[in-house]
Amino acid sequence: MREPDPEGPGIRDPARCPLTRTGPRGGGHLAKTSLTPGERALKRTLDLALAVILLALTWWIILLAWAGACLSTGRNGFFRQVRIGQWGKPFKIIKIRTMKAVSAGPGTTITTAGDPRITPLGRWLRRTKIDELPQLFNVL
Repeated sequence: MREPDPEGPGIRDPARCPLTRTGPRGGGHLAKTSLTPGERALKRTLDLALAVILLALTWWIILLAWAGACLSTGRNGFFRQVRIGQWGKPFKIIKIRTMKAVSAGPGTTITTAGDPRITPLGRWLRRTKIDELPQLFNVL
């Protein structure tokens, strides 16, 4: 007899949530394969509604952070960066600039703890995660 699922119905449906083996000791992970068209529409609606509400509440914080980034870096306070998303599809994200400009080249490295390129304001913006707020525009 099957035990009731504490997560609710459909979560353990093998057709929609296959258990895939992740290691030699038999560990696994439950991964939902895809959403139905109705689930996708509901998710998109909720994403848009939440993004609009959060932008309405935080627009002034984003504006102040942008102005501070413009002053501290001497460049546009926003920058776009290409990331790889679901199914390997590239997309552009918008963030608040927290580092001094450097030329892109073979000597360019990823950011590390205590990186001297990070401005004092940028350090605070990163610590408080305010530099991530413009990503709400990506949802729209």
